[in-house]
Amino acid sequence: VVIKNGTIRDWFVGIDAREAYRSVLSDLVVTANSNDGIDVGSGGSVKRVNSSANGQIGLQVVQVGDAYGTSIEDSNFSRNVLKGVSLVANNVRFQGNIVHLNGVGGGIYVDMDRGSNEIMGNSIMGNGGYGVEIDSRSGGNLIAGNSFVFNTLGPVRDSGTGNHVGTYVGDALLTGGNQYSNIA
Repeated sequence: VVIKNGTIRDWFVGIDAREAYRSVLSDLVVTANSNDGIDVGSGGSVKRVNSSANGQIGLQVVQVGDAYGTSIEDSNFSRNVLKGVSLVANNVRFQGNIVHLNGVGGGIYVDMDRGSNEIMGNSIMGNGGYGVEIDSRSGGNLIAGNSFVFNTLGPVRDSGTGNHVGTYVGDALLTGGNQYSNIA
């Protein structure tokens, strides 16, 4: 599935590609859908997408078979009623995105039994829950190099085992060039 260059609004789910894998979504505005903005299967690419003001989740990535390597970059997930992003897949690279002003479900949620996800270099701010929340049965995820500001419950809740969460520093100048430091 390839969807590019358009606006999708006022549907139940803006884009429902959960059963597809290796989808390419780019240069889209997905807004005002009554449930999720985008539900996409694993193994694909999401670039330059603005998914905002949807009734539940801005973006949900779902594992499809053995398709790995989903890439999400340069996108904005904001003002979604429940949460910005839900990762129900393995080996997702989530980098260079803005996740802000989402509801009580928080910014990014890593679902149970999920691992090898990389959440790096994002701006995660003003969400109603945690900036990033990792389920207790998930491990091997990397949360690093992000900027966390004013998330109601805190920057990261890591309930899993074997996840790697970068240290928190109060100022970008204090990271000393450490790409794995998170700024809170």
